Amino acid sequence: MDTSKLENFRRSYPGQPFPEFAALTAAECETLRKKVAATLGLSDGDPLELVRHLHAQTGNHLGEVPRDGQPDLRALVEGVPIGRPHRVFVNWYRFDDIDSLDLDALSRHFDDIWYPSVDDIEVFDDSCRWFLSVSHDGRMTLIQP
Repeated sequence: MDTSKLENFRRSYPGQPFPEFAALTAAECETLRKKVAATLGLSDGDPLELVRHLHAQTGNHLGEVPRDGQPDLRALVEGVPIGRPHRVFVNWYRFDDIDSLDLDALSRHFDDIWYPSVDDIEVFDDSCRWFLSVSHDGRMTLIQP
């Protein structure tokens, strides 16, 4: 998680802890990147090519991030046959900067974690069978390769 997000949260919510998360190590990111590549039918390959290939998949447009309030991420992903994920991953770049956190915490604090005009993220679970892509302009797309 970017340190500026942590600092902004502390200023906005004095005394309240930031939602618990874990930054994956480089080795963990590589393992997960290989798993995503295999799910997409790609060789280990280039991380940028992996992101491009993922975004080229046909997805289900779910709408826009609400200007006021938080998107109900659990409701968005529960509407498809993907199971009931608890912990999810947030990919910040090219599957080389990934955090793991509770889906409900991500949903509750989405506007403290995803910044409009700045962040393009993918949220997914360890099955790598679905990806919730949230673009910097707020477009939410569910991709099921």
